[in-house]
Amino acid sequence: MSDGGHIAAEAFVDPSARLGQDVQVHPFAFIGAEAEIGAGTIIGPGAVVMAGTKIGSQCVIAPEAVIGSRGFGYIFDGKQHRRIPQVGRVQIGDRSEIGPATCLDRAALDSTSIGDDCRLGALIQVAHNCQIGNDSHIGSGSGLAGSTKLGVRTRFGRRVGTAGHSTYGDNVTADDLAGMTKTKIPGGTHWAGYPARQVQP
Repeated sequence: MSDGGHIAAEAFVDPSARLGQDVQVHPFAFIGAEAEIGAGTIIGPGAVVMAGTKIGSQCVIAPEAVIGSRGFGYIFDGKQHRRIPQVGRVQIGDRSEIGPATCLDRAALDSTSIGDDCRLGALIQVAHNCQIGNDSHIGSGSGLAGSTKLGVRTRFGRRVGTAGHSTYGDNVTADDLAGMTKTKIPGGTHWAGYPARQVQP
């Protein structure tokens, strides 16, 4: 890390984490073992970057965001719900911004991924194994169920919800409060309502 970077005295950075040039780590932030933070990225106050997370350059991780927490995976054995190990990680591309108190869960095996130039608002839940394509914007309060795959240039308003294991083409738009119950969404379409229906041009 160059002289342009800064790690607050109140922050914790694991010795095995790798930070690029000019990275800023604000007070009470946490960066776990073997995390990678690209050049010029800002880790806001109280943000958590869990072990193994990879964040690109020129990103902004807002206060209290949690990147790489354990995914929500359980199996019922006939008596109780038992936790399924989530051994993957989160990868974020370059120049992306993650809003306050937004949670990106690590994948079960591979990676939960956020592309380049993405903007995620506050209080968003991105579950394990999700993929968000480049240049996508997700409004505050939205929730992506596990294994949702969004194409490039997705535009979601506030409090949009997706069904698990759903796949979206490129250039999909969903209005505020849209409940995306379908699992195959064609590219270039516009959706609104609950359950969401396609808006005709």
